[in-house]
Amino acid sequence: MLSQVDEIKDLGVILDSKLPFTPHVAETIHKAMKSHGFVMRSCKDFNSLQTALNLYNGLVSPVFMYASPIWSPYTDCICRSLEMMQLKFFRLLAFKEGEPLKPIEHDYQIIASSMRVCSLRSMRSLNDLLFLFKFWNGYIACVDLLPQFQLRVPLLGLRLNNSLFAVPVLWRL
Repeated sequence: MLSQVDEIKDLGVILDSKLPFTPHVAETIHKAMKSHGFVMRSCKDFNSLQTALNLYNGLVSPVFMYASPIWSPYTDCICRSLEMMQLKFFRLLAFKEGEPLKPIEHDYQIIASSMRVCSLRSMRSLNDLLFLFKFWNGYIACVDLLPQFQLRVPLLGLRLNNSLFAVPVLWRL
């Protein structure tokens, strides 16, 4: 006899009965913190910022990006908690660059743009778009998901109806 569980881990993604992915996000942050600590300890004697950035991109970023089209957060609170790891890394880069940020400063865009690093939110959005591109072009085969999308091809001359997707309307009887 099978018992009912509240959470299950499938292909590294923790699914729970309500699907908010909160346990998965917590585990992702925990894994990223461990990798981030390793990168911080390894980079303390490095002079090259590019080496530190390569370590971060190779060890920490993939933890945040793994299966992100499935669990991508939608609340600002969860997004901020994920972004904190990247912000800590930016503080390290600013310190190594010789311009440490004060504890009350939170403008990391200068460091991010100088190192050509996107925010995690931007990388997740890009990952979502890449998934959608692969899905539409047949690189990802999912026969159960395809009927859920209905494309609306607009007729010529109809400028008022510019919606590409037809959202199905569910009626209650």
